[in-house]
Amino acid sequence: MDGRLYVSIVWCLSCFVVSTIRSSPVHDSRPLRRPLSTNYDDEYRTNYADYEQSEQWSRPRRPSTTSAALKLTRGARSADHPDLQVTGIRVEVAERDPTYDENGVPVLLVGMTATIRLFGQGFTNETSVAVTSVPGLRGENCQHPSNKVFLVDAKSIMKTSAQAMVQLPDTALDGTTFYICTKKSNSSNWEYAGDETETWLQIKAFQKMLPLWLGIVIIVVLLVLSGLFSGLNLGLMALDKTELKIVVNTGTETERKHARAIEPVRAHGNYLLCSLLLGNVLVNSTLTILMDDLTSGPVAVIGSTIAIVIFGEIMPQAICSRHGLAVGAQTVYITKAFMIITAPLSYPISLLLDKILGKEIGNVYNRERLKELIKVTNEYNDLEKEEVNIISGALELKEKIVKDVMTSIEDAFMLPEDAVLDFETLNEIREKGYSRIPVHEKGNRYHIVNILYAKDLAFVDSRLNMPVSVFCKFHPRNFEFVFEDVTLDHMLKLLREGSKGHMAFVLKVVTQDEKDPYYELVGLVTLEDIIEEMIKAEIVDETDMWSDNRTKRQLDRNTYNVSLFLGKREKQKHVLSPQLTLAAFQFLCTSVSPFKPDVISLTALRKLLEEDVNRQIKLKRKGIMQDPQSLIIYEKNKPANFFVLVLEGLAEVSIGNENLVFVARPFTSFGTEFFMSVTESALVVTPPSLPEYQPAEFLPDYTVRAHTDITFIKIPVSLYIAAVRATKLDKMREDGGALEDLDLSMEAPHFANASSPSTAGNGPLVIKERDRFMSSGQISPLPPSPSESQGLLPQENTQF
Repeated sequence: MDGRLYVSIVWCLSCFVVSTIRSSPVHDSRPLRRPLSTNYDDEYRTNYADYEQSEQWSRPRRPSTTSAALKLTRGARSADHPDLQVTGIRVEVAERDPTYDENGVPVLLVGMTATIRLFGQGFTNETSVAVTSVPGLRGENCQHPSNKVFLVDAKSIMKTSAQAMVQLPDTALDGTTFYICTKKSNSSNWEYAGDETETWLQIKAFQKMLPLWLGIVIIVVLLVLSGLFSGLNLGLMALDKTELKIVVNTGTETERKHARAIEPVRAHGNYLLCSLLLGNVLVNSTLTILMDDLTSGPVAVIGSTIAIVIFGEIMPQAICSRHGLAVGAQTVYITKAFMIITAPLSYPISLLLDKILGKEIGNVYNRERLKELIKVTNEYNDLEKEEVNIISGALELKEKIVKDVMTSIEDAFMLPEDAVLDFETLNEIREKGYSRIPVHEKGNRYHIVNILYAKDLAFVDSRLNMPVSVFCKFHPRNFEFVFEDVTLDHMLKLLREGSKGHMAFVLKVVTQDEKDPYYELVGLVTLEDIIEEMIKAEIVDETDMWSDNRTKRQLDRNTYNVSLFLGKREKQKHVLSPQLTLAAFQFLCTSVSPFKPDVISLTALRKLLEEDVNRQIKLKRKGIMQDPQSLIIYEKNKPANFFVLVLEGLAEVSIGNENLVFVARPFTSFGTEFFMSVTESALVVTPPSLPEYQPAEFLPDYTVRAHTDITFIKIPVSLYIAAVRATKLDKMREDGGALEDLDLSMEAPHFANASSPSTAGNGPLVIKERDRFMSSGQISPLPPSPSESQGLLPQENTQF
């Protein structure tokens, strides 16, 4: 409830309560004082009839006052004081409005100064007025007049009246009657203006309800309670049941503790509201009454209004609007106590409100409001941008349709059913990187007959050239057709079940004039498309070639061009399958140190494998066993200058003096350390110094022979050195030229014995090697370095 409405309610109730209390017997209240009047007749009339007919005489409003007027007249007639005579009094102005008892006697607050009008005759500038609590007869000497003596106001003196001030002693008890005493001049004695029977010449005293210090303490306590109720009304009622449950489940430990303390009280919403409002109104009303008791009426109204607005509304509501949970938890026992105290009135009202307004269920957010709530509080919460996107995307699934995220059928990679699963087709599938490839009818891309799964191609032999239609008969797949206006939440549920895969084809209903409508295939949608829309980001894996289907931005991928292994192979006596060549290529450049890209470029390695390096040994030829000597690949202690990689079959290895024998399986290499030493030696140098070719070899301490039919790669050191040199020279070129046209083939060198290798017979070989490099355009002829041309690799006995 707004603070201004509180103030209005409090003010109205305060005025009503103050009026009621003043009219109660506690204060012996009577109607308010007579209207002010300062004009009177010049002549003082002494008979009752004259007083009755006078227009200037203000008559009492109650019958009791009329009887008092009769006594006043009789007393005036019997008085024997022609000089100074007082026949009546009236309170004109007081610091606090007086009240009147049943006899019309004014009741004034002790210690309060009041201005009264004296009716009678004989008033002069020296006339003094005082009060006494000791009764006496009219005209007798006044006993114990008060110390507060006031002269008659000279400006107010008339023939029949005058004004003077009086003040009741601070020590006067509540209900004490005071009598008026007058003195005509300073030399005269104090005389009673009337006796105890003349009530119209008397004043009664009353004390405040509470002492000043106690009243201030109670006012401060009431202000605290007023602020507490006002703040709790805003703080607790702003925390609905839904928010409290959220805090209990997800808040910090302190917040959970506070929420658990408040939750039982907040569960009774209307009961809590009625108790807080009733307590607030009660406290504010009491505060206004006490303020009125301590001060005068206008001061009490202004003071209580300012105090309630500042300390009872603004400050507590400002605090509780931000810390309502903590304040409510710390004061929950006070709240429960007031709920019990106000239960006779607040509980029935709350039941009525529950009946009329219904049960409180808390705030409920729909999809749009929840999404907007996350957005507007983004800079204050701890959610990352990606988290906000995921939440927003999940909430928007119901609003988007398949048409918004599908891939157009023209952009989809598909295969016709008459395609052949040869090496070229499988390589194309590998390069595209898709896990599911739609298969369409021959000559009609809009008629899907099956889906080809890439994982099903793992055991396909490309040499069989199997048609796609035949393969699909062995691997039939179910697939789903959906319309383009299907919402993404329904599509997510459909694809998540996986009964018909994670791909569906999108249809559109085409209607034409005077023709029957028909379905047209317009695109396809996958589970990944929906997830990307939900997280509002593209999912890019290692096989994707495009960033997304909309911008079609191509990604920079370092992939092997397998089609290069389908080129000319006229140099090879034994041709390997493209798959096996690719496997050997990838194994060498990733697992064998001398052939890694930092030593030999991928282009040079590919060129090297195009040379006549493939070998095959069969145990039997035309049913006849081969000579055992022809089965040997490496012979112990016999110089060798080549590298071997087993691709198919098994090789028997006997090693050491003990002739330990074991079997070498495919992709076992021999001569690796030898080639590493060649790479690090002076045989392979960095330009511009290019020495003539020097032979190198090593003495293996093992024997390798074919154990079964075996296929392997045998790379001579001369080819390897040429490839390493070409790589080094290629890296030095400023234009970064490629080695696509480089021819690394050369004749096998003739070695002399290992201890004293001969260089005389290698002249043509060196020239031929240099001519091949120069003809490829990779290097220029450089003179050999004399110092380097004399260097040789030391012979090594190394393991493979």
